[in-house]
Amino acid sequence: MAVDINHFACSTTAQTADKNGSKVDVLCGDLVSSLRLGNLIDLLVFNPPYVPSNEGEETELIDKAWAGSDLGRFSTDKLFPMLPRLMSSNCLGYVVVIEENRPEEMANSLHSLGFTCEFVAKRNVRGERLKILRFSRGLDFSKLSIT
Repeated sequence: MAVDINHFACSTTAQTADKNGSKVDVLCGDLVSSLRLGNLIDLLVFNPPYVPSNEGEETELIDKAWAGSDLGRFSTDKLFPMLPRLMSSNCLGYVVVIEENRPEEMANSLHSLGFTCEFVAKRNVRGERLKILRFSRGLDFSKLSIT
């Protein structure tokens, strides 16, 4: 299942899945607010709008793809408190972050919610210092072959 607020992204996701012979249910909406997913998510891959921006800066729909508010964490700060009731007892998640998001604070927030966290990748892309934050509950990272 894929969820995105941008209908162009939803259409592209559906087309990409179809071209690759995959079945993906695509929902155009805001995060998971319209879904009843109580402890059903085993794997979450989240590439949120992470670029710090001023309120009101995102005037066009495409701007919502990158504009993440003050610290670039509007979507993640909204999602993280929901994770304990969304994620299954043996779950795994990945979140794209940049240094300006204060990734250590984000990891601490997830840890306080009962998740184990670690940063598994770093890359500099066009001036952005990207990191991948992996989190889990009920899984031992040392036994995972996914990196």
